[in-house]
Amino acid sequence: MPTAEEARALHLGPATPVGRLLRTTLDQNDLPVEVYQVILPGDRHVLLYEVEA
Repeated sequence: MPTAEEARALHLGPATPVGRLLRTTLDQNDLPVEVYQVILPGDRHVLLYEVEA
């Protein structure tokens, strides 16, 4: 469930869940070089996430 701040920022109604996507990109030495976080209203999004390894 969203925090109060997230609910206000996303204009969410009561009891609307959110999806949280957190991705960390690592370099060739397994050190983090990028962190990406997205919070999405659960009633407005469908995620399809494909990554080639």
